[in-house]
Amino acid sequence: MRTINTVRCSLIRDHMDASRTKRVLLPLGALLLICSVGSSFGQIDSAQLIDRNLSKPQTVSRNQLLAPGKALRAVKRAYKDIAAGHFEAAQKEIGRALDIAPHYAVAKVMQGAINLENKNYEGATAFFQQAIDDDPGLGGAYVGMAVILIHQQRCQAALPLLDRAEGLLPGAWFVHFVKAWAELKTGNSEVALKQSDIAEGLAGADSNRRSGVSYLRALAFIRMNDLETARRHLAETVARDPGGDYAPLAKRELERLQPLLAAR
Repeated sequence: MRTINTVRCSLIRDHMDASRTKRVLLPLGALLLICSVGSSFGQIDSAQLIDRNLSKPQTVSRNQLLAPGKALRAVKRAYKDIAAGHFEAAQKEIGRALDIAPHYAVAKVMQGAINLENKNYEGATAFFQQAIDDDPGLGGAYVGMAVILIHQQRCQAALPLLDRAEGLLPGAWFVHFVKAWAELKTGNSEVALKQSDIAEGLAGADSNRRSGVSYLRALAFIRMNDLETARRHLAETVARDPGGDYAPLAKRELERLQPLLAAR
C-alpha cells in the first residue's frame, strides 16, 4: 500500500510541474488574441468579430478609439497572418502599427502573445505591462501576465490578474480555463472544478476547448484521489476531440492510471 501511495503522490506532483503547464495551456497565443483583440474589432467593425461566445457587449477604450485607421488595419492584417501561421509577417504588421501609434495597446498584446508562443517570457512580460500601462481596460494583457506568472509557478499571484480579466472579458472561456489551472496548482481542486464548469459553459460547441476542460477536470479528480472519476474524464477528453491537442495527454494519463486502478 505504501508503494501505491508513493506512486500516486509522484503522479499528482508530476501533473503540477512547469512542463505540464506548457502543454496544458497549448493554444495560448491565438486565445489571447481572441480575449484582447476580438472585442475591439467587434465594436469597430462587426465583420471582424473573432470571439462569438461573448455574453454581453465589450466596451472600447479611449486608447482603441483613438488608434489611427492605418494602425487598426495593420493589426487586422497581423491577426490574419497569425491565424494562417505566418508569425514573421504578423510581427512586421505589428511593428507598422506601433510605428504609427506607439501606445496602441492592442498591438502590444498581440506582440506579447507571439513572444509567449515563442517562450520569450521576458519579452512577453514587457509588452503585456506596456499594454496595461497604455490601456488598463484591455483584458488580454492581464491574461497574458497571469499566464506568465503561472509558468513561473506563481499561481497565487496570477489569480487577482485573472479576476480583473474576468471583469473585462465576461464571456471569454479561456480566462476561466486559466483560472481553473491556477486554482488546481494552488491546491484548490473544488474551486478549479467550478471554474471548469464555467469554462465549459462558455466554450460553446468547440471540441478542442471542451476536450481541454475535460482534461482539467481529470487532473482535479486525480488530485482529489478520485481515480475512477478521473479516468472517465480522461476518456471524455479523447472522445470529445480525438485528434485535438489534449487527446495525447489524456491517453498518456490513462496509461499511467491503469496500475493504480488495478491495484484498487
